Amino acid sequence: VPLAEPHSDARHNLLMSLIFAAREVPVCEVTIFFHDRLIRACRAQKVNTGEMHAFDSPNMPPLATTGISINENDHLILP
Repeated sequence: VPLAEPHSDARHNLLMSLIFAAREVPVCEVTIFFHDRLIRACRAQKVNTGEMHAFDSPNMPPLATTGISINENDHLILP
């Protein structure tokens, strides 16, 4: 859904991407933030084209998930 559409999650995804990029200890790999999850780009797959949950990483858990707080899987994040 394009950024300008009222029900788009693009603004939230962009904002959270910037938060992860500006961390004191950065994530030093290419990632995708989508649907409240930070996943490795090299493990991401497009799984749906018609719903908000379009990307997934079926063979690896997310590097982080968000909700009220950010829950990082520190053991998965590369140094």
